Amino acid sequence: SCAAQIRENDMLAGIIPPGVADTLLGKLISGLNTNCHTLEDIGGSGLFLSACICEHSCVPNCNFSTNRTTLTLTAVRPIKEGESLTLDYGENYYRPTEERLIDLQDSYGFVCTCPACNGEVPDKSRAFECPKSSEHLAQKHTVFPPQWKCIGCGHQLAKEVQERYEQIEARHKEDPPESLEEVKNILEEKILKKEHYLLFDCLDAIAHQIASECVSAQDCIEQELELLWIAIIECIEATLPEFHFNKIIYYEQFAQIYVKLGDLDKAKEFFTKAYEMAERVVGKSELCPTTKDLESLAANPPKTVAELMRKYQNTSKEIEEQLKFEESLQS
Repeated sequence: SCAAQIRENDMLAGIIPPGVADTLLGKLISGLNTNCHTLEDIGGSGLFLSACICEHSCVPNCNFSTNRTTLTLTAVRPIKEGESLTLDYGENYYRPTEERLIDLQDSYGFVCTCPACNGEVPDKSRAFECPKSSEHLAQKHTVFPPQWKCIGCGHQLAKEVQERYEQIEARHKEDPPESLEEVKNILEEKILKKEHYLLFDCLDAIAHQIASECVSAQDCIEQELELLWIAIIECIEATLPEFHFNKIIYYEQFAQIYVKLGDLDKAKEFFTKAYEMAERVVGKSELCPTTKDLESLAANPPKTVAELMRKYQNTSKEIEEQLKFEESLQS
């Protein structure tokens, strides 16, 4: 059992108060596992009594960040007097309601009833084309369940149309796309939009794979990496809340792509977007190392891939190999 393993560990056994039974010890460890926050800077975790009682919401009003042994809560939208402070317990930022509910039930043992899970707000990870979209090309026409009402023209999908859309969605869920060609074929059906999580997952995986393989501007352009990442950013901005931690990650990654592409103006633009989002979501530079690092990158973005690797603390061998590669390109 967990308690037995702790008692067998010489370092941990010494901190267990005398007379604590295995049953109580197991409950204490379970409570710590559920309520502690990871402290990446020091390779541990901490129990923050105020933060651990924040309720969960898939559309939270707060975000947290840590700096060594300090945890900071930052409001990401206006909070009414008497409203509970909420955090997103999981990494389900681009998952459909059904998947989020299952994950939270399995991980934390509760059924989420936040506005995103009780049907109060649309499930933006499941974006469908409005059947009337061709009649109003100037407007953005998207239909989200469970309301099934177009946000562009207000058209309400009939029950039989909803069922047909869900049948097509289920077919693609059973056999999800794995290539750009398959994504293109699905888009040509004019049912699922590119923001739909099934298509986003594919685009995201391909974009990250190509980015990891590209070492020069020529490689990236040949693979049309920039167009892929533009689509990814469009999906993120259309689907996630206005202020969201994962936008920082995607903006920063796109900035790195532009360094590889050799477009330093665009790199600066997206490092700046990442920094501005970090200020709003995780706190000011003086409170949060992440914001401080992004502020530095926005002010002085890397000019070469080797410099980018130094900024992100790659190994000396990796940097040396990259420098040799860049020198060979120049010669």
